[in-house]
Amino acid sequence: MKSTLAIVSLALTMAFGAASALHARAAEPVYSTVYFSDASKTDAVGFTIEQCMVGDVVPGRLAGTQTAYFTSTIIYYCDTATGTILP
Repeated sequence: MKSTLAIVSLALTMAFGAASALHARAAEPVYSTVYFSDASKTDAVGFTIEQCMVGDVVPGRLAGTQTAYFTSTIIYYCDTATGTILP
């Protein structure tokens, strides 16, 4: 009887532990990306800024032209559990 209770207790602990881990906060970086006309990276031709949403960081709307020449910079971190910007 005691071993059955121990097994049930362990199973419940593991199940609730896994469920709470699914709702744990995740700090995901949010990037700003600038696109350039060529490899010299002197003439900016476009940019995009990702957005913090509940569940994920999503691509932002492209302004200008997307090219193979770009730089990306982390501008903040997103709490994907709530969709809020982290300090």
